Amino acid sequence: MDHVLIVGGTGMLRDTTLWVANQACYVSVIGRTEEKMSLLTSDQSNVNAILVDYRYEEQLMSELQEAQRIYGSFDLVVAWVHNVPGKDPLSVIIKSVNNNKEWSLFHVTGSSANLKDIRDRIKVPSHCRYSQVQLAIW
Repeated sequence: MDHVLIVGGTGMLRDTTLWVANQACYVSVIGRTEEKMSLLTSDQSNVNAILVDYRYEEQLMSELQEAQRIYGSFDLVVAWVHNVPGKDPLSVIIKSVNNNKEWSLFHVTGSSANLKDIRDRIKVPSHCRYSQVQLAIW
């Protein structure tokens, strides 16, 4: 893996980010909190911090395009994206991937998400391997 994007990588997916950082050349991480991002990136030279709220779709698209300009296209995207009324951040993320080769998207959802409804609603390119990961409440 050359370049991985992790959305929500400073919170619930923090350990995932750290593991991937040991496997990939570059990891771009989207988070909203500067303090959490600083804690995550302080010891990781190959982690690119992207401080953006994915509800701001134009800013999100711009930041993702810039990360790919610098580090190359994303090979893998792990996205912990919540539903946002009137917004579709997952589609923005998918559209932003500047990659004509095969890439993978792991879409992490909450325990109450309707996986079939989500899958029917999003448009995944034919060269993208799409998987859903649903978190459970114990």
